[in-house]
Amino acid sequence: MVNHICGYDWRTMATFDERQLVNEGGIAEQFVGQHLIDISGGLDQPSLHYWLRGKKSSNADVDYVIGSAGLVLPVEVKSGTSGSLKSLQQFVYNKDINLAIRFDLNRSSLQQVGNTIRTALGNQKIRYTLLSLPLYGVQELERIVYENL
Repeated sequence: MVNHICGYDWRTMATFDERQLVNEGGIAEQFVGQHLIDISGGLDQPSLHYWLRGKKSSNADVDYVIGSAGLVLPVEVKSGTSGSLKSLQQFVYNKDINLAIRFDLNRSSLQQVGNTIRTALGNQKIRYTLLSLPLYGVQELERIVYENL
């Protein structure tokens, strides 16, 4: 919708280079955020939360932190098919989380992730389950989380 409001159609956007598509990450985050509010159960004042760890040399942030099925879930939004999950993995380590969510342009998947991250205590191994959904799958998040617990 944002691109339409700006007067862009799909043919025009297909000719854009990365510099011209600078806002696609923000649009993807906005899309997911609006849908997360919509599925939040009709709260009187729905709100979104995020996580920020500010340190001198290494900031980390997670796009959204939500509650679902009695769990606290970190949510990362990527506008493409790839991207680093360093901040998400820091959250998983710091908060001892077992399930994390990623929305991107890939097909749905549920995978066990094992990785080594750098922390103040040195390198630490983490293991967690990563539920990846396409951006348009955000409306089904609650159902999918319940089915995969």
